[in-house]
Order: sequence, then C-alpha cells, then structure tokens
Amino acid sequence: MTRIAAELCRILDREKHIYTRIADIEQEKSGAIMAKEGKLLLSLSEEQERLLAGIQELERERLELIASDARRHGWSNDPRNVTLSAITGLTDGTDRDELARAGAALKEEMARVQALTDTNAQMLDDIMEFYQHLVAELKRRVSLKTGYNRRAVEETSIDNPLIFSRRA
Repeated sequence: MTRIAAELCRILDREKHIYTRIADIEQEKSGAIMAKEGKLLLSLSEEQERLLAGIQELERERLELIASDARRHGWSNDPRNVTLSAITGLTDGTDRDELARAGAALKEEMARVQALTDTNAQMLDDIMEFYQHLVAELKRRVSLKTGYNRRAVEETSIDNPLIFSRRA
C-alpha cells in the first residue's frame, strides 16, 4: 500500500472510530432527554465536544497529507478541494479498495450520527414547546382578586396560587 493511501486509511479509520463513539453518546443523550436529566445531557455534550476536537485534529492531518502530495499528483492547490474519489482514481487494486472501504464506513457512521442528532434535536424542540405551552397555560390560570376589608383596606389574593418565575 502506498504511503498516502495507508496514512489516509489510518486517518479515515480513526475518524470512523470517533464518530462511532459520538453516535453512542447521541443514543445516550436520547435517554437523558427522555428522562429529563439535564446534568447528564450537559456532560454528554461536553464529551462530544472533546471528541469533535479530535476529529478536527485528524482533518488537519488529512489536509497536510494531501497538501504534501498535491503537486506530484496534479491535485488542486487547496487540499480541501481534493476528494476521496480523486485520490482513489489515482490508486489501484488493494489501495483503491481499502480507501473506498474506509471512506464508505466513515460516511455511513457520519450519516448515523446525523440521524441521531436530528432525532435528539426534534425531541428537545418538542420538550421545549411543551414547557412553553405549560408555562403559558399556568400563567393564564393565575389571576388576582382584589377587594376591600371592613377597614376599607385593599386585600389581594391569588386564585389558583402557584409559585413560578415571572421571567419564564
């Protein structure tokens, strides 16, 4: 296997591994959302941020690798414009098959993460909408009754007393 193909496969495989962990965390986040465990949701999100920093580092390595061979292979001067298809087009046999396999596995895992992320975002939106509706309903039900006592002093009472933040 050529150096660039081997290095690129290594990077793609490491990215896939990280995305697999991110997908696992997204599944854990689904449970945290359903259980309304905000602290767990926050810690899972922080872990994902750390993993995404690792992906960013791998992307930097990939760009440096491609930039180092760009002129020799006639690729674009901007390594961000070089596709995996362009690289596999210049390889043959085992290199091409391994790169295609690694790329397809990474793409599949990224699609899985995106689907889970979309589902979690929708669940969070639904929960927020529910709570906004609930708070609006509770605010609407609370009313003040005003009257005067025998000493002609105004008395105020609340029907349906409820403790809630007026800023909500």
